[in-house]
Amino acid sequence: MQQVANKTEQRRYAALKTVEVHSDQEAGQLEKTVDKLRTERQHLIFRMGDKMHRELRLQRVINPDFAEYSEAILDIDKKIYKLGKEQAMRLEAEQTSCQQCGSKILNGSKFCGSCGTPVQQLKKTIEETRDCRYCAETVPASAQFCPCCGSTRE
Repeated sequence: MQQVANKTEQRRYAALKTVEVHSDQEAGQLEKTVDKLRTERQHLIFRMGDKMHRELRLQRVINPDFAEYSEAILDIDKKIYKLGKEQAMRLEAEQTSCQQCGSKILNGSKFCGSCGTPVQQLKKTIEETRDCRYCAETVPASAQFCPCCGSTRE
């Protein structure tokens, strides 16, 4: 009779283990589902905020509650834009290679120091500019959107 009791206990223990495994698996699956939904929620909030920022920037929505955030974002946009312009100027000023011999040529040189080939100078066109009505950055007059803040011309 002792053996029957032991076998019954073993079956109960095995059944409980199976339930625990299923419960652990279900709990893990629930946790994954919750994490997935939280991530989806974060993406939606981000996209909603991005759309709202765009509407505020284009002055389609005026809400004083968001003014502080809009100004902070505009300041960051200006810094990014100015740093990008600085980076482009540095790249422009870096050495280039001679088209004839491949030697390095400093920007502004008229001739290659290795082979004497004339260096083609890029002519910079002077374009009329205006100030952006939203961020006050100087932009080409022909631009439909400000390259700094993205606001429309009109």
